Amino acid sequence: GLPRAFLEAAAAGYLTDAEWDAQGKDWLKQSLAYTAVPCRGVRGPLTRIRPRTASSRAAGPGSAGSREQVADGQVSSPGVPLYRLADYLGQFGRHHRKSHIPPAGFWAAVADYASPSDQATLGEAALARGLLRDAAQLYKTAAASGNRDAVFHLINPPHYLRPDIRPLRWAAARAPLTDPGAACPAAWPAGCR
Repeated sequence: GLPRAFLEAAAAGYLTDAEWDAQGKDWLKQSLAYTAVPCRGVRGPLTRIRPRTASSRAAGPGSAGSREQVADGQVSSPGVPLYRLADYLGQFGRHHRKSHIPPAGFWAAVADYASPSDQATLGEAALARGLLRDAAQLYKTAAASGNRDAVFHLINPPHYLRPDIRPLRWAAARAPLTDPGAACPAAWPAGCR
């Protein structure tokens, strides 16, 4: 699920100055309505995900334990609309845009709005494209949320960044001591023995 705020922030990076200036006051609302229209029996290119209310067995209906569950078991905060890219566009994009570098506005939007569980993966994508600063920011945000893979990337940087020990210090200072799997690699970069 893509948060509406992410879509709004990332879209600006894909538009030229003339296209951005031509957008009306409610451009996002109009764009989302346009992309939600189904065509030939297939959902629109970008559609809102209708959440299902899920509650734990211990909590009764309407209790504080209720939350919204969207596609693939992803949990949404109540009142935060999420959108889904149509499968055929996702497949097309993965195939035809895999060698393209998204604009800077995309990476800034990802850093601000992507879920912490996705940020380590997006950090790998940024690193693969040579966007070291964006990758480091995504890894830091994911590591601060407890993502072990992100901590590993911070303490085991590419060989050309190894003289810089700042990421190791940052990760070691934030590694949860209650989780030996996360704290151990931060204390000993070669791994626990």
